[in-house]
Amino acid sequence: MAPPEVLILKETFSAWNYDGSSDAVAQSGSWLRDAEDATGRKRGRCSFDGCGRQAEVGGHVHMARIGCVIAPICRDCNNPNNQSRRMGAGARLRKNIEVTRTDVTEGMRNAVRRTPDAKTAGGKRQRHRRMCESCDDDIASRPAGHTQCYSCWRAAQVRRR
Repeated sequence: MAPPEVLILKETFSAWNYDGSSDAVAQSGSWLRDAEDATGRKRGRCSFDGCGRQAEVGGHVHMARIGCVIAPICRDCNNPNNQSRRMGAGARLRKNIEVTRTDVTEGMRNAVRRTPDAKTAGGKRQRHRRMCESCDDDIASRPAGHTQCYSCWRAAQVRRR
């Protein structure tokens, strides 16, 4: 298996926690350990900008223009009830951190997205809006199975050639 791609962030990036990542399985049994092995660095402070707590887990995070990565984050920032780490909340990963790319699982792809102002009906979350996984554009008008806007999808097709 090829080692994961490590990205060093030279700027802050819009980011939020992925919903539905429970079907993802870490190679070593720990996403944080996998990230530490890939980067050669031990965990430090949480990767979310403005959070000063220590990183305790490797969280599945969507980065604008990048996609799904594993970022060292604290348990509070990884909590699905944390409104400030949901899609559309304005959260950012800070610069000068290292993250590792990872695949989007079927669970993540099909999860109902929690947003800071998502309404519930009968105790179930409502799909508030859908965003392109590459550029964060609204893709609510695209078919339900689509995860990218047309421009990003087309660019990916050209790169594959």
